This record gives sequence, structure tokens and C-alpha cells, in this order.
Amino acid sequence: MKGFAFCTGLLFTVLTIQAQEFAGITKPEDTELSKTITREVIVPSNIKFTKIIRELPEEAIAYCIDFSKRTNYINTISAKGKKYFPKVNKIFAKYNIPSELNVLLPIESFFNKNCVSSAGAVGYWQFMDATAVEYGLNIDSAKDERKDFNKSTKAAARYLKSHYAILKDWNLTVAAYNCGLGNVKKAIAKSGKVNADFYDIRAYLPKETQNYVLKYIALNILYKNYDLYSSNRIKWYASTEKITEKIVNPAPVSSLPQMPQQ
Repeated sequence: MKGFAFCTGLLFTVLTIQAQEFAGITKPEDTELSKTITREVIVPSNIKFTKIIRELPEEAIAYCIDFSKRTNYINTISAKGKKYFPKVNKIFAKYNIPSELNVLLPIESFFNKNCVSSAGAVGYWQFMDATAVEYGLNIDSAKDERKDFNKSTKAAARYLKSHYAILKDWNLTVAAYNCGLGNVKKAIAKSGKVNADFYDIRAYLPKETQNYVLKYIALNILYKNYDLYSSNRIKWYASTEKITEKIVNPAPVSSLPQMPQQ
């Protein structure tokens, strides 16, 4: 009878545990099946770089952020560039000039062949008289080839290529386009740096040239990331953000009483 009573009690215990689990009742140690935690993660910058612009020092990022507020200017260049940039790129490719330098066209003349600077530079690429003639452009009373898109763009490509052959750096080549090769060489000498880059000599360049190079960099970065820029989703810096997530713990398996050894 005692054996029968023990078996009856065991059967009752098993049925009770199964009934509790079926009804969603858990033992005290099983109550926390999941928990929510908050932790900090580093979210990197989402900027895509170009082939020749592969980094942005702090000062360049600050300039890009400020420059990016000029939405009408940036969007207008983007729209007009659809007509002009492919033609510039085709010519530049023949001279091994990176396509990034195509933005010098709107920086110089805003695509206006009749543009004339206060210093007397004329045309799409803003050549002074002597430089235009040096690079094969004819200037006379009948025609000024600085206003001829193909001829002036080829001259600009030759000009850029000749300066890059000396400076071996595209940012410095861009600086030289604005202030002249001589001024860039002087700035390099003042910096005292071997293989100096733009950021090494920036303080020794005219303020206009400093902004000229940074504008060239900013336009390239904004157009490379135009979808992010137009939807206001650019992350200029890496940041630390808090995320909340739910951690699910597997419910422990209920253990049944062991049958006594016979």
C-alpha cells in the first residue's frame, strides 16, 4: 500500500507541474524570461570618400559643415553639372586629370563663358591673358578662345597636369590654380616640411586660396554623398549613441522528481 501511495503522490506531482506550465505558471526562478538593457555603441561617420580625397581633418570637416548650408548654390551646381561635368571628365581623362577637379569649373566661372574677374581673367576657366597664350589659346579682337568650352578645358587640363608634375599633390595643384605655382612653392618652403601637403602649408597661403581648396574638397564630398546630404543624413563625425535591446533568456527545463531506486 505504501508503494501505491508513493506512486499516486508522484503522479499527482507530475500532473500538477504540467498543469501549471500549461496555464503559464512558472516557478520563481523561471519568471525572468527576458530583460531590456541599454548600452552605448560607437556609430562611425557614414561619409564616402573619393579616389583622391580620402580623409577630412577636423578643420576640413568644420568647413564642409558650414559650406553645406549653402543649399541653393550646391544644388544649382549639381543641376548644371549634369550638362558640363561629363564633358569635362572626358577631356580630363585624356590628360590623366582626376574627375574630382571638374568642380573647379563652377568655382571659377559658375559655367559662364562670359565671366570676367576683377583681375581680368576671362572665360570658363578664368585664364589671364599671358597664361591663356602660354597654354595655346588664341586671343584677338575677333575671338577669345577662353570662351570656347572645349579649347579652354583642354588648356586647363594641360595647366593642371604641368603643375601636378611639379607638386605631386592634387590639393596643392588646386591651390596653385588659384594663387600660382610660385606662391605654393613659397608656402611649402615656409612650412619647413618635406613632402608637405595642403594642411601643412595652409597657414602660409592667401586666405582666398585656403578657402578655394576647402571649397573644392567640400563640393566633392557633398556630391559623393549627395543622397545623404539631400536627405540630411550625413554623419560628419563618429558618435556614441545609446541603444536599447531586449535579451531573451530560454526558459529552464523543469526537472521531475526522480524515481527511487528499487
